[in-house]
Amino acid sequence: MFTATAGQNLGLALSDLVTPNATSYAYLSVFKPDGSVVASQPCPATVGCQTNLVNLEAGTYSVVITPPSDGSQTMSFKSTLSTDVTGTLAPDKAQTLTLGRRGQNGRLSFAGTAGQTVALQVAAQVTAPADRLTIYEVYKPDGALLKSGSARSKEYSAATLNLPNLPMTGTYTVFVDPYDGETLSTQLTLATGTTGGQAINGASGSFATSIPQQSVYLTFTATAGQNLGFALSDLVTPNVTSYAYLTVFKPDGSAVVSQQCYAANNGCQTNLVNLEAGTYSVVITPPTDGSQTMSFKSTLSTDVTGTLAADKGQTLTLGRRGQNGRLSFAGTAGQVVALQVAAQATAPAGRITYYCVYKPDGAVLSSMYAAPNGTSATTLNLPNLPMTGTYTVFVDPNYGETLSTQLTLATGTTVGQAINGASGSFATSVPQQSVHLTFTATAGQNLGLALSDLVTPDTTNDAYLTVYKPDGSAVASQSCYVYNNGCQTNLVNLEAGTYSVVITPPSDGSQTMSFKSTLSTDVTGTLVADKAQTLTLGRRGQNGRLSFAGTAGQTVALQVAAQATTPADRLTYYTVYKPDGAVLNSTYAGSNGISAATLNLPNLPMTGTYTVFVDPYYGETLSTQLTLSSSK
Repeated sequence: MFTATAGQNLGLALSDLVTPNATSYAYLSVFKPDGSVVASQPCPATVGCQTNLVNLEAGTYSVVITPPSDGSQTMSFKSTLSTDVTGTLAPDKAQTLTLGRRGQNGRLSFAGTAGQTVALQVAAQVTAPADRLTIYEVYKPDGALLKSGSARSKEYSAATLNLPNLPMTGTYTVFVDPYDGETLSTQLTLATGTTGGQAINGASGSFATSIPQQSVYLTFTATAGQNLGFALSDLVTPNVTSYAYLTVFKPDGSAVVSQQCYAANNGCQTNLVNLEAGTYSVVITPPTDGSQTMSFKSTLSTDVTGTLAADKGQTLTLGRRGQNGRLSFAGTAGQVVALQVAAQATAPAGRITYYCVYKPDGAVLSSMYAAPNGTSATTLNLPNLPMTGTYTVFVDPNYGETLSTQLTLATGTTVGQAINGASGSFATSVPQQSVHLTFTATAGQNLGLALSDLVTPDTTNDAYLTVYKPDGSAVASQSCYVYNNGCQTNLVNLEAGTYSVVITPPSDGSQTMSFKSTLSTDVTGTLVADKAQTLTLGRRGQNGRLSFAGTAGQTVALQVAAQATTPADRLTYYTVYKPDGAVLNSTYAGSNGISAATLNLPNLPMTGTYTVFVDPYYGETLSTQLTLSSSK
């Protein structure tokens, strides 16, 4: 038995418990002065037990420990009765709490103000016996429980207890309770998030922890609708390759975002979009292995905003770690545009940046990424904008790098690409810059598109030509080499609508290019039997499409002569199509006369109109003589 004074707080523990040959528990009961039970607790021999005796009334208490009901039904143990260790937590000042007696608890108070946001940080926890659980509870001034958490010396248990928007002004109490009555040494910090500060667009904060498991706690205040980027940089986590962990909590205490942060990436970043007004908390937790310490810089920034004007290159600079870009442009339903990215440079170097386009209603329209080495896509094609309104381009360096990049909202209309019109001349000066063109086709139209006079400085690798249908899917693509003077692609039986053309420079060398582009309808005509006909394709990339009437079983031959191309001595393909559109036969010819110049067509398979398709291989201009020779 023991005698308590009014209001006393005590902890009672049984330790070194031995219950020979038993698998069941001993049992601890504490009786009040009036004989009623105030506490009871099963006690396993493996861990012992403890019970908390809170706000006792004055008088003599009785304690009864009953042995297990199996085994030898005997027991031995030590019992320890202790007052709680008390103290006061000062803001942002680490305090070591030692509970040197078995079953002893801690009871630390702090002054809080209604609406204040704080956090209880636990670090360097050591128990005896080792690696045991400790419960941490925070009580409001009225005695009601506000929040609780737990920590274990070598496990993943929470080491920070976030306390947003304290509900009332007064004295709060932190109750520290080793779960099975272990002795304890731990470091507690009442973090307010104000000592290192985290001002929006202010100086970066620098932090370094020295105690294992110690976390860093920050706060910031956001206005309604604000868009922010938060980054950890220069991250060092000694003796470990695993990650630190970043969590941002909303004013109501719920998590708004969380992120793994690796030293190998120099840190991490998270995007905080359309925030509600209030005070946010940020907790950065060290890795669970290695030295369990960390150092880093933290930076909080508003997004860089601006407007993209059509067909005008604009440099975007994100000069702060974790900062994002948010550029808008006006779009019209049905319009075809493209977002071109060039000259991207990040620090640290060689990192990926994401580009995402949002519709006026806030939904994602399309996205891509680009890397400074030029191997990633650098043009985001946006065919047939779905609605009229303001579109937003969100620029997001992957790990919060700083960034300089050039963005162009290309409409394909500045020099145009008219069918059968003048050739367009293009020259890029910014590395990785692509060229974007558009043209409008009618249903069933057959066109040829060529790039000529192609120059790609300091490289023999290819530029790349892609043509997109009105729905945004690719209809044709082609590698284009300087030593061929360019390239061409055939666009057959098109559907009506606006098509997009993207020409991307090589990924090495100067990553620039110059060329001419030419878009032409096919030259059409009719071949009369046994009558030579000259075909002239006077535009780069232009094709010929000549028809003749054939009868099932008839034998004819297509004769090619006097072929001349510019550039000279290039191949031209001749393909004959049946009336049903299937290929009947094909050949090629070269100006030097070595290639076959006669295509025999024995026993025509059906009666109807046959088509001869004439296709200079790299889009050369052509003059040739064709004869449909019949057997008489």
